[in-house]
Amino acid sequence: MVERVILTGFEPFGPYEYNPVYDTTLKLHRQNFEGLEIYGLILPPSYYEASELLFEKIKEFSPRIVLGTGLSSSINKIRFESYGHNKMNGKYSDKMGRKPNNEEIITDGEIFYKTNVDNIILAHHLDDINIPTEVSVNADYYICNSLIYLTSRNIQREDLQLKFAFFHTPWTDSYTKLIDIPPEKKIIPQEMLETAIRETFIKIREN
Repeated sequence: MVERVILTGFEPFGPYEYNPVYDTTLKLHRQNFEGLEIYGLILPPSYYEASELLFEKIKEFSPRIVLGTGLSSSINKIRFESYGHNKMNGKYSDKMGRKPNNEEIITDGEIFYKTNVDNIILAHHLDDINIPTEVSVNADYYICNSLIYLTSRNIQREDLQLKFAFFHTPWTDSYTKLIDIPPEKKIIPQEMLETAIRETFIKIREN
């Protein structure tokens, strides 16, 4: 029996015309591997609407695993994010036109919520198959952080029996001929990103 899992990626945001997690999520939608079927869910780059849409799909499908992905052009490797902090801040407006300045996501809410997977195990696994990986405790305060915070909050408050992980990725080599990526930015192979996604799902299921 094939088990459905959810993969999320964001639409392009800010000044970016492309987003590797958007295209990768579409590409992997409905892909089957190792007894899993990916449901690829594209999220709006919005502080609240992204988590609302994801939670709707969680209630609809009751998946055992959700993996969120986001682009961070400043990192040098796949980066698992452990915490979502109760803060919104970013140099770009979100899709709804919000541009908060160090505001709380939830007024008087918890300072942070933690994802409920062992990111150290996940990072070691990807490193072992030659995918450079790191673990972070600060996802910055833009839209990805908001998704981590609100999704982890919903899982805890609703006592949902699912595992939720999130990682950022650098640009992939699919975009080198489409946009001018500054030479100091890290670029990873597109296949590496896709393998990281599949292997993360498999390792979460094992644990």
